Amino acid sequence: MSQTALGNIIKKESIPTIPTLERICDAFGISLAQFFAGDGMRPDLTDEQEEILETWDNLNADERRILMNFVKSLKK
Repeated sequence: MSQTALGNIIKKESIPTIPTLERICDAFGISLAQFFAGDGMRPDLTDEQEEILETWDNLNADERRILMNFVKSLKK
């Protein structure tokens, strides 16, 4: 997808097709359901994923930073 095409979508100068939306979602690693979900909705998540996000929501900024550092260290 060209930057011009994406820019036109962002500026609301064009409406993306479903295949274009699917490519955008793929780039962000989300489903179309997640793309269209309203605030606070988390469709298509496993129980474990939901638990992780609920726990994240209850952490303060310092705890989130510590957790992110730990998670990133697991990927190495």
